Amino acid sequence: MKNRFLLLTVPFLASALANGCSKADDGDSNCAAGTELCPCGNDHSCDDGLVCGSDICVRLQGSDSTGGTGPTGTGGQGAATETGGTSTAGEGPVAGGGESPTGGGQGGTEEALPPRGECTQVGFVGADQSDSSSAPDLFVGWLEERGAIVTRIDATASLSPATISPLHVLIVGNMTARADEGSPYTADEIAAVEAWVNDGGGLVTLAGYTGNEQAAAPADSLLEPLGLGYDYEGRGSGVFGDGEPPMVATVPEEATHETVDEVTSLGVYFAYPVTGTGTVVLEREETALAMASEVGQGHVLACGDEYSTFVNRWEDQSELEHEAFWTNVLDWMTASLGCRLGD
Repeated sequence: MKNRFLLLTVPFLASALANGCSKADDGDSNCAAGTELCPCGNDHSCDDGLVCGSDICVRLQGSDSTGGTGPTGTGGQGAATETGGTSTAGEGPVAGGGESPTGGGQGGTEEALPPRGECTQVGFVGADQSDSSSAPDLFVGWLEERGAIVTRIDATASLSPATISPLHVLIVGNMTARADEGSPYTADEIAAVEAWVNDGGGLVTLAGYTGNEQAAAPADSLLEPLGLGYDYEGRGSGVFGDGEPPMVATVPEEATHETVDEVTSLGVYFAYPVTGTGTVVLEREETALAMASEVGQGHVLACGDEYSTFVNRWEDQSELEHEAFWTNVLDWMTASLGCRLGD
């Protein structure tokens, strides 16, 4: 199975590359994509035991260890990014102490969370692209530019505890591939996400990427035990798609939620109404299009549309506060980490 996860800090990548020159740099024509010190695959994949960093497959120091410390350097909390090895589990997304339950000793060299952004481990599930767009991965790119460490998770991949435990934030994007495959999330996967959120994880779901209403079903199933959901059945391509995009959705006058601090409006186009017991933070014509909720120690945001993630339109539509909104969202979800996305 190919390794699609990228959880590298800059010092860690430099250490890995220092152990040998890239075969690709040496002009080796037999350098097979995905193998050690060769270019990553087209989907940023590498062979087992390797990770894709700077478009080269490298083996991290200590990668044979199943223990080690999390990003705090004190053990077990999330993905290990120090030299003590890669943690395959942890005690959840909330930063703090405690040894990794999978063993392996302390291992780390970091003594504190890095300043801003670098301690924010974000998982992005599915495609960061609408079906009609030719510009993929712009929102993921923005997250990385702001200092987040982003792990890409295929829409059809399992959301097991081992996959999500290193993460602080999980963003569910375009799930068309899972919907087309006809494989809903299992009860165990849904329960794993629910437990992860209750332990302090931040879940964001997006919808409206496609005219296929069933593409909203996977995210809806993850939201249901958390008290939120999408009204998507029988909606076809969604609501509010008349005229030229975007349609403007506004923050309710009474909303004082952290996610919409100094935000008044966002763009939507063919969205799905959001339902549940959360705080309405975005609406149009009295239809809720985004809700936020705190569940246990975690945070959940359900967005009925993905238009606000079209980074290539932010500058030309500056009257819509898309960037401010997403900065607020990530800050709200990761406040307990002692860092936030960079300015």
